[in-house]
Amino acid sequence: MPDNWKKKATDRRDERNIKSPDAEKYPKPSKNKRKWCRGKTGVEHQPKCVDFPGITNGKLLTCEKCNKRLDMYMPWGGITPPEWAK
Repeated sequence: MPDNWKKKATDRRDERNIKSPDAEKYPKPSKNKRKWCRGKTGVEHQPKCVDFPGITNGKLLTCEKCNKRLDMYMPWGGITPPEWAK
C-alpha cells in the first residue's frame, strides 16, 4: 500500500514538470531602463540636477520619477562642467 501512493505522487509530480514541445513559448519582454523611465517604452526620463552628497560642487543628473542616476559631474581635473551642471 505505501508504495502505491508514493508512485502516484511521483507520477503526478513528473507530469507537472514535463514540458511538452507543443506548448507555446512566449519570450519575456525586455525592459530598456537606460533609455526609458521605469522601462516603459515611450516614457522619457524627467532629468533634474541635484547636488552630489558630500562633494563640494559635485552634481548629479537624476530622473524625477524613477530616481535613476543619468549622469554625474565631479569638479576635479579641470573638466568643464556640462550644460546641465551649470
